[in-house]
Amino acid sequence: MSLSLLLFDVGRGLCVAIRTPNNHLVVIDCGCSDDVSPIRILSQCSSFWTGREGHALTQLIITHPHTDHIADIAQVTALMPPSIIVRRQDIDWKRLIGGKPPSAAFTHYAQHYLAPNYSEPVPPVTAPIWGDGMTLWFYSLREATAARVSKTDNAYINNTSLVTIVKYRGYTIVVHGDIEAEGLDELLLQEPGLRTLVARNQGLFGQQVSGVDFLIAPHHGHASGFSSIWFLFTGPTRICNIVSERRVSPGEDPKQAEIDNRYSDAKYSLGANAQDRKMVSTKGGQFIGVFIHDDGKWSWNITA
Repeated sequence: MSLSLLLFDVGRGLCVAIRTPNNHLVVIDCGCSDDVSPIRILSQCSSFWTGREGHALTQLIITHPHTDHIADIAQVTALMPPSIIVRRQDIDWKRLIGGKPPSAAFTHYAQHYLAPNYSEPVPPVTAPIWGDGMTLWFYSLREATAARVSKTDNAYINNTSLVTIVKYRGYTIVVHGDIEAEGLDELLLQEPGLRTLVARNQGLFGQQVSGVDFLIAPHHGHASGFSSIWFLFTGPTRICNIVSERRVSPGEDPKQAEIDNRYSDAKYSLGANAQDRKMVSTKGGQFIGVFIHDDGKWSWNITA
């Protein structure tokens, strides 16, 4: 059994697909670009997934409902409706809309994926078994806390992001969504379970070993999402920091889309891979695949 993770280049948002050891498909966010629809691509490969209760997509996780993270949601409904959806329902929607007409993606999301749709809890006896000991965890700030620590409406929605932790064969993969530094710092403070999952640990020879092997950086690698407190708990990411890089919009200052260069610093990434790369991004249309094999080894593909 093995685990595969694919980070799509979607231009501005995020879409991560995980094939679990039992061949379930989990998708974290469903961003898309004008020329790439990850959901359409995945639907064409649905024969490779085991599925759950007649659904090829076992679980859809929406970190937060900004349009760039749900842009492909209508394709989800049309091509791969999920068996289970994990998302926040307690957000202040007025702060999300900000007095503007809601986007078509958000309108579709609200009509199909908020209560009463997909509102029933999944009993433990029928929850998916991901296979070969793989576990999947979620953490997020309380809504009131996100409201307290966020200076703007945009930051407030970002700070409601679900943080996903995948553990398999001794590896830890973290997907942060768009949580910003102040939100992540507060989440670490409030959630001892999260700290336990990502904390660095002591190796066989007494050395400190990073608690995270692959980190998909928060908020597209922007400085607003960089948390030095996170790295105090985890130590430098062992294998690589990965960024779903946001393309510059027409007329936008390129500095608004810059990646924080600390993700490439040895203090925050060991780059323990054959290329000694401390950080990789989807820049230039790259798709990043991470594979953890049944012999406990890992590999990756970075393709344009």
